[in-house]
Amino acid sequence: MSVVSTRSTGARTSDDRVRRTMDVTRSLLLRSGYKRTTMDEIARRADIGKGTIYLNWDTKDDLIRTLVIQEIVGACQDISRIAMLRPAVARLSDFSRELFTLVFKYPLFRALYTYDKETIG
Repeated sequence: MSVVSTRSTGARTSDDRVRRTMDVTRSLLLRSGYKRTTMDEIARRADIGKGTIYLNWDTKDDLIRTLVIQEIVGACQDISRIAMLRPAVARLSDFSRELFTLVFKYPLFRALYTYDKETIG
């Protein structure tokens, strides 16, 4: 007979709420911009209480910072993969082209890179 731990189930639902919160925030930022993205709207669309957001982030800026850092980490991992798996990209011009295309894969990173204050404040 197997026993299901409530603790691990709680962690999964907590992780799911964090993921949903971040996904909704990313979507709202890209669609509505920084000023029109509110914690109330994030909570409503993520189907969680606003207090639940504040359990993980102190402010909207903290949440957005987490999203941007997540995209920067993703971009760095992609850059590392390109450098290791595609030695033909060793020429600076080819590598620069690869980096440029990565900017479009990560929209919040692109907003940071292009100083898009409408999107990320």
